[in-house]
Amino acid sequence: MKVFRLAVSLAVISIFSGSVIAATSNPWVLKATLSAPGNPLEFGYALGISGTTIAATANNEIAVYVEPKAGWGNMSTPTAKLSATDGAVFSSVAISGNTIVAGSVQDGGTGAAYVFIEPSSGWKNMTETAKLSASDAKPGDFIGTSVAIANTTIVVGADQNNSVGASFPPEPNGAGAAYVFAKPTAGWANMTETAKLTPSDGVSGDDFAYSVAIIGNTIAASSPNAMIGSTDLEGAIYIFDKNGSQWKSSTQTAKLTASDGHSVTLLGMGLSLNGNALAAAAFDKVYLFFKPSSGWTTSTQNVELASSSYTFYGLNSVALYQGNVLAGSPYENVPFADLYVEPSAGWHNMTPTYRLKAPAKNGNGSDGWSVAMNGTTLVVGSPLFGGNGGNVIYVYGLK
Repeated sequence: MKVFRLAVSLAVISIFSGSVIAATSNPWVLKATLSAPGNPLEFGYALGISGTTIAATANNEIAVYVEPKAGWGNMSTPTAKLSATDGAVFSSVAISGNTIVAGSVQDGGTGAAYVFIEPSSGWKNMTETAKLSASDAKPGDFIGTSVAIANTTIVVGADQNNSVGASFPPEPNGAGAAYVFAKPTAGWANMTETAKLTPSDGVSGDDFAYSVAIIGNTIAASSPNAMIGSTDLEGAIYIFDKNGSQWKSSTQTAKLTASDGHSVTLLGMGLSLNGNALAAAAFDKVYLFFKPSSGWTTSTQNVELASSSYTFYGLNSVALYQGNVLAGSPYENVPFADLYVEPSAGWHNMTPTYRLKAPAKNGNGSDGWSVAMNGTTLVVGSPLFGGNGGNVIYVYGLK
């Protein structure tokens, strides 16, 4: 299973010359710390939020937390625990309304995704409603590396390489693929894909579909290891548009890259789609791409969001919601997440509007490994990869 997103030792100096936002009073405060009994391995490695519900990976379970009527407060026991009948260990999760999808790269590296539907009485301990598999699955595909869901459509990434910055296994099977699953009329059931999405120029080791995102009729999938020109590990993002009434197997509509890309940019470590905007986490900044009125086309970024105070930034995750971008930086414990708020004049190159600091330094360098947000809640994961501390999820709300 996937253990670390960065598989190489990096020392990159980030220089950013965007505008600096004047310091403002931070309205975001820590509301709750979430944990789980037994400190399950890599708790919070991946997480998602929808409405008042947070879903997080917790080894061979998905931990579900529902906001109490009195508001978020510390919780040491999840509202519900979701598990797979085959004992799968989860590496990715996404939630939309009453549906949670979780990916697992187990089964000899073949992998699958599992769908859980909230009962009418609310979330409770349960096993999957459906298991999603690829029709052409084989060991080493790592199906379930990433997942995304929007309404009745689920996307499951199979990066077929399982690392960023190094090749593992030594001879990966291919460039990767994203599998699309459309909810049947009768409801979710065990099934294989509706469509398979691939990059037209993908090569072995690109890690295509390492991250995926979906909104409406648009799917984004990243290849953070892709070579651009002669530059290694620069990365690219591929956009796919639904053509007709249902998704069909295809190659991309557009390819997005960084105009200032360099070796180890790793564009697409994390992806988030909202409205007509796409946020992509790279090694040292977040790139924003805006959909033109005529539709997505091959292009470079519109805006760069970065920190001017670090020489080693290490962005790993990103969440976009309306005019807000939350970026996690697990390689800098203080702060460990940055929030960018769209100025009244519109987005432009800028540094963070607000900075979130962990209550205490964990010492394991994983604060901010995962992030999620909605209009009034920011969620930051700190899985335990070693050291003393971690294995918690921080929930922030407005004062």
